[in-house]
Amino acid sequence: MVLSKYSMDTFIAPRLSELTKIGAPDLHSCTKEYGNWVINFILNTIVRVRIIQRDRQLIMYFLRKVEGAFQEYHEGRYFLENYIKNRNKAISSYFHSLRHFEAAMSLAYQAFETIRTMIKEKLFTKENGTPLQRLNRLQNLSKHANKEISRSDFSGEFNISIWLTNEGIESHDTTLSFSEFSLLLIDLAKLAEVISNPPLSRQKKNIT
Repeated sequence: MVLSKYSMDTFIAPRLSELTKIGAPDLHSCTKEYGNWVINFILNTIVRVRIIQRDRQLIMYFLRKVEGAFQEYHEGRYFLENYIKNRNKAISSYFHSLRHFEAAMSLAYQAFETIRTMIKEKLFTKENGTPLQRLNRLQNLSKHANKEISRSDFSGEFNISIWLTNEGIESHDTTLSFSEFSLLLIDLAKLAEVISNPPLSRQKKNIT
């Protein structure tokens, strides 16, 4: 059954009829040690350096969230590609993709929050419009969609609170392009690359 544009946009997801390409770039090659940050840190702290316990706990949490964000991002990209290739026959792939991108946003934001804890500084101010602030907004919408949808001023025209477009991830009041999201992830990857291989000169010191 081929659905009309109206049916796709009204009963499935906003702007779904316009979704025709995979806007999310492949990030598998964004760093030299891609995806090995947790195991590298474990091996380094066993063999090379000793890190203060509290720092080690925070770093492990950060690295796990970064690895998880990338895994979810690429799962989202995989299902988005499957949807684009099959369109009306793969509506479930669209929602699989959306779910994985929502998880990627949540994990990425948790990683940034861990950075904030370690450096004891705010990473953005409320509603300043930066990519990180908009990432925060979108992951909050995803996490608390039930409350958002229940608000009297939330438009009834939106079947879901967050959706995918050719450009990125969108809601009724904000958007984050795939380009912006990928740059945020790459920033996390670069930091993960550094702190998963702590230098010997910082042995037994607070590396934050």
